[in-house]
Amino acid sequence: MLPSAAQTPQTNANGRDGAASGHGSQGQEWFTARTDAEDPLAGAESRAWKVHQRMLQNTVEQIAIFVPAMLALAARVDAAHARLLPMPTALWCAGWLLFSISYRVQPVLRGPGFEWTLYSSVTAIGWVLFA
Repeated sequence: MLPSAAQTPQTNANGRDGAASGHGSQGQEWFTARTDAEDPLAGAESRAWKVHQRMLQNTVEQIAIFVPAMLALAARVDAAHARLLPMPTALWCAGWLLFSISYRVQPVLRGPGFEWTLYSSVTAIGWVLFA
C-alpha cells in the first residue's frame, strides 16, 4: 500500500526534508509540489507548448533580420520612395500571420508564411544594398 501524502515527508528543491532544512512544510506546498513540466530537461512539454515555442523562436529570429533591414532602408531611401516602406512591413506581417495559423493547424503547412517573412526581409536588404 502506498503512503498517503500526509505520511510522506515533504522535500524542497534541494531534495531535503522541509523540517530538516529549517523551513516548515505548512503553506509551502507550492514550493515542494514539482512536476516534470517544470524541469526543462525532462522533455515533458506538450505538443502545443512545443509548437508555440518554435513559433516564438522563429518570430524572434525573423524580427532580428527584418527590423534592422527596415531601419537601414528607411535611412537610405529618398522621400519619393519612402511611401513604399509600409509594403514590405505589410507583407512581413501577413506572412507571419499565415505562418502562425498554418503552423498551429499543421506544421508542414508553415512554408508559405515563412517564405513571405523571409522574402520581405531579403527584399528590404537587397533594396538597401543595391538601391
